[in-house]
Amino acid sequence: MVQSALFLSATALVACVLGLALQSCGRFVFRRHGRTDTRDYTAVLGLRIAALFSIVVGLIVNSTYEEYADTRRALLAETSTLGTLHSLAGTLPPVRATETRAQIATYLGRVIDELTGKPQDHARMASSSQELYSLCERSPEDPDGAWALGEYQRACSTLVDLRGQRLGRLLEDEQERLPLAVFLFTSLAALALLLGVFERTRLHLALGAMFYLVAGLTFALIYGMSEPFHGPLAIDAAPLLQLAREFRME
Repeated sequence: MVQSALFLSATALVACVLGLALQSCGRFVFRRHGRTDTRDYTAVLGLRIAALFSIVVGLIVNSTYEEYADTRRALLAETSTLGTLHSLAGTLPPVRATETRAQIATYLGRVIDELTGKPQDHARMASSSQELYSLCERSPEDPDGAWALGEYQRACSTLVDLRGQRLGRLLEDEQERLPLAVFLFTSLAALALLLGVFERTRLHLALGAMFYLVAGLTFALIYGMSEPFHGPLAIDAAPLLQLAREFRME
């Protein structure tokens, strides 16, 4: 929580300083080379770009947050499914039940390592996937346990689907977010230069600082939520850690 707050605050402050610096550069250019009609046109253009910029950023924030929330719900569902699978393993014969529950605990530990360890560790991911495949082969054998068998297989199927979704997010290349970062930075820089057309008064500086702070905070949220597992706003793995502790206590 503290790390997230520091990241958001630092990004907002950096954006504010850079924005005010670029706005001062724009003010210098318009004072030296701008005519009255040019300044009027630039002011109108800047306001239009600001409105368009706000709409686009709002849409990006909404989309990023929905994806971040879906990822968090999927992780909670994966935790719940692992708990269900651990309970259903009790329908196996005693020896196999102990072995299967130990294997579930091992797989859970590897999932936690994936979320808290080095990003995009392909060898670790492949090993975890093999562990899950082996785990799902252990179906209840009791002929009177048809219900347990169906539930076990359904839980395994759900777990495989959820793992596929999570790996899809883990394997996302950071370069895919580079165009978005370039767009946000260049748009804000251009807007800051255009806002230099206004007189350098205390009110204008205060309003500009507020705008750049909000913009920086918004950019930080977009970047943080676009990396839900290893970014500065990474989803907390506490539910998985709590489940691991419960497994060890049994």
